[in-house]
Amino acid sequence: MEPGDTIRRIGIGNGTTFKIWVIARPLPREDQWHWKFSARNLSNVQGREPGDINLTVSGEVATLSIRSVTIYHYGNYSVWAANSYGGWKEGELTFTLLPKGKTEVSI
Repeated sequence: MEPGDTIRRIGIGNGTTFKIWVIARPLPREDQWHWKFSARNLSNVQGREPGDINLTVSGEVATLSIRSVTIYHYGNYSVWAANSYGGWKEGELTFTLLPKGKTEVSI
């Protein structure tokens, strides 16, 4: 994963993917991969789990795909996996999806 690959700015209706390449033996099985969504507080949108999200695993690559972005998809996505020797913990690998063209404002 390249630096900066963890943040994406995507417009409504577009799709995107986050890819994770694994260097581990044995490779985590598909049932050893997990993801969790944490909504960002945009326009008071809270507490809704967005649909159209899929985590697929093929060999050494796991792909978190969002087919058609809605306002409910903006937020943070944690992805983690483990094999018989250990792995990532929830929250260690986080991707952020932001609206296209919107800037972060700190108060």
